[in-house]
Amino acid sequence: MPERPQSALPTFASLLLLAGLAVAGCHWRSAAPSPVRFATHSPSAPTAASELRMEKPAVAPANNFETLAGLPPQTLRTETAREPWPLTLQQAIEIALANSETFREAGGRVVPNPEAIISRYDPALQENDPRFGVPAALSDFDAQFTTGLFFGRNERVLNNLATQGTRMYQQDYAELNAAISKRTAAGTQLFGRHVTQYDANNSPTSLFPNAYETWFEAGVRQPLLQGAGIDFNRIAGPNARPGEYNGVMIARLRTDRKLVDFQLAARDLVRDVEQLYWELYYAYREADARRENLERTQHIWRIVRDNAEGEQVARSVEALARERLYSAEAELQNALSGTPVEARAHITGNPQPLATHGGVYSLERRLRYLLGLPSSDERLIRPIDDPISAEVLFDWYESMSLAIYCRPELHKQQWLVKQRELELLASRGFGRARVDLVGDVRWRGFGDDLFGNAGVPNGSAFGHLFEGGTQEYRVGVQVDTPVGNRIGFTAIRHAELALAREKSVYKNQELQVSHELNGAFNELHRSLATIRTNYNKREAAHARLDALYARFEHRTNEEADPLLDWLFIAQQRVVAADLDYFRSISDYNIAIARLHVARGTYLDYVNVHLAEAPWSAEVYQLAAENARRFRPNHAATCLVKPQPVSVGPLPQEFEDAAPPVAVHSPAELESPPALP
Repeated sequence: MPERPQSALPTFASLLLLAGLAVAGCHWRSAAPSPVRFATHSPSAPTAASELRMEKPAVAPANNFETLAGLPPQTLRTETAREPWPLTLQQAIEIALANSETFREAGGRVVPNPEAIISRYDPALQENDPRFGVPAALSDFDAQFTTGLFFGRNERVLNNLATQGTRMYQQDYAELNAAISKRTAAGTQLFGRHVTQYDANNSPTSLFPNAYETWFEAGVRQPLLQGAGIDFNRIAGPNARPGEYNGVMIARLRTDRKLVDFQLAARDLVRDVEQLYWELYYAYREADARRENLERTQHIWRIVRDNAEGEQVARSVEALARERLYSAEAELQNALSGTPVEARAHITGNPQPLATHGGVYSLERRLRYLLGLPSSDERLIRPIDDPISAEVLFDWYESMSLAIYCRPELHKQQWLVKQRELELLASRGFGRARVDLVGDVRWRGFGDDLFGNAGVPNGSAFGHLFEGGTQEYRVGVQVDTPVGNRIGFTAIRHAELALAREKSVYKNQELQVSHELNGAFNELHRSLATIRTNYNKREAAHARLDALYARFEHRTNEEADPLLDWLFIAQQRVVAADLDYFRSISDYNIAIARLHVARGTYLDYVNVHLAEAPWSAEVYQLAAENARRFRPNHAATCLVKPQPVSVGPLPQEFEDAAPPVAVHSPAELESPPALP
């Protein structure tokens, strides 16, 4: 028995092991990542921290020098008073919206949390998201074209007894292929492919030394259960997986929700502008009241000082008047600049020690920020609109109906509920088996030349193909499903729970909206009542001050000390009464705005309507060309239309926009059953 030749497998394995060691290196090292080290100035460890360091990005920021290059701030140390800028509320809103490339907030979150800021680009960003946008979802239905041209050569030694032992096999080959595939809205996959191959080899068994083979093939795959239907493919998308839905309808709903976010950001900006406008109005009234108090106190102090020099009253009385003078001056300074308070950011929770409460300069600077203006210039904003002090009546049931119909927060949640409903509809498709009807047909041609020698048998590949050549086909059914389909039924259950959750959230939102509307009505009536009360209080305080001032002018030496105390107390009460009155007026106007926000009619109240900006002329021209090119065919009427996702455009003027909502008066409600 001849000796079996030694196998080369151990040698090959040894060489492979040596090559792996050479690539990996000549030492073993732990794969644990190195810890982050902090740089120190210790000379004994000059290389203690060299992995990480703080660097500045190489980005040229687009600075708005016209906005940043403002004048020094208006403060108490400013020598010259700046020119007042009379500004109406409507002008302030127009300026804020014109400069709202990104929507600013009164809390100033753009520096600590820029990702949370809404901009006018957000709806377009969502629409053109390459992962979740509408064009991205539609791209799954685009026709796909692939083509390739390849050349190659093969040489190998064959150990073949049929060809009289070992010989050299040589082959030159080339291949040209082109294919186009398309997926329809119903889930049908269509494809067409053409392949041409060239083969030249030295095999003695070949019919020709070189030959061409070409064929055309077309195929179709139609889902019958899972993945079938227009609804499923428009909701989940043709490449959907259980729990992942990215169809064109879901993408459209995401865009609609982003539009609601845009509407909310615009509403909040205008609301903050109006609130700061009336706060600034109150700050000016407070400064005027403090200034009048300072002038009265200064006049009284001069009288007391002149009498004190003549020793008609005690020195303590002059010191009391001087102390009240400095107190009035400090109150005026605080009314102009504002007092620091500890505020907290909305998201980060970090304290802001530089935040101020009230003050003309502080509120004017904050209003400038919302308007997108420099922090200071040669002018000082001064509100000139007269606030509303007359009674404004709102009907509770009409307001409740409008709130349920018009609140953007409810619209956003309604879009989410609609999305969950569509996802539940699509998830039921994953509960079915994957059964596809498959069919394809192929025409082949063969010859020793690609085009020529048509009269010779097998002389032309394309000639053979067009003469009928050889034809192949395949028709069948393919079933692909997991046993038990646990993932499919889990997706259905998850979609049901998600829909139940969003509906529960929506009910809670409606409840909160009703409570907010209730609170807005209460605040409106409170502020209106306090206007009347504080007006009478103000009149009484001024009358008492006038009476005490008349007594002070005709005082005796014995009455000077108690009269002075009463006079200063009366002055403080006059200031407090004036501030309470103007605060009530400011609160009343803010309460009206708050009630419109709770009703969902605030943007209509301030005459702000949202619309898409006009597109360029090139876009309209391209749309017209596409409309002429892709005309709807009559076969589209044979398809079943899916359920609508919206009821049409949302009106932005709410005179008669709200449909009737079942909101009853308490007298019409049935009493609950008695408890056992």
